[in-house]
Amino acid sequence: MQAEVRRRVADVEASRERLVRAGDVQRRRLEERLQTATLARLQRVAERLGQVRPGGDDAARDLAGLRDEVEWARRELADFARGVHPSALIDGGLPAALDELAARSPVPITLTIDVDRTGALTESTCYFVCSEGVTNAIKHGSASHIGIDVRSRHRAIVLTVSDDGTGGARLGARGGLRGLVDRVEALGGTLVVESPARDGTRIVARLPERGAGKAADRATLPVDLLSATR
Repeated sequence: MQAEVRRRVADVEASRERLVRAGDVQRRRLEERLQTATLARLQRVAERLGQVRPGGDDAARDLAGLRDEVEWARRELADFARGVHPSALIDGGLPAALDELAARSPVPITLTIDVDRTGALTESTCYFVCSEGVTNAIKHGSASHIGIDVRSRHRAIVLTVSDDGTGGARLGARGGLRGLVDRVEALGGTLVVESPARDGTRIVARLPERGAGKAADRATLPVDLLSATR
């Protein structure tokens, strides 16, 4: 009976991981479709508009406005594609994706990153924990500073997202934080949220390291060590 229970538990854990992996695959496919179809088409339209030589000032202003609209739409779609699965995560790994996340944040983010390249599923999970933590700090916590600390410890990746916001974050039955817990636990990890009222929020995730799979992925990534808020 004990063996049967252990087998069923293992089956459930494997099923949860397959669901997470399938979600990542779908996000990558959506990004590829956006990049190769919609974004490329908008780029061609913008180029053709730039080649038009109108005869009057009014027409020139109209065409300039159209070019601006097309460029705005292109950027919106590119942002959406990065949010679904940032290309920097695939090309440069977690440090590159977090650098991009920090650069785009309206609130200063201090990064401390000391990890080697690990499995794609683990990297994407770490990224989404950081992304959701940043969104939560800005949107709900009114934070003025955010710290992200990611490092390898005892064959695990330990990730901390901390902010100086209003605190009070809670794990409800639904929502972004609950989704992070489910995703992390599906990979055999743990996620804890510490968020006392008026004293900021601290999200700590621990995930087992996994093989990167590709030879190029096994290379050690550049280390970007900066002071972190603890």
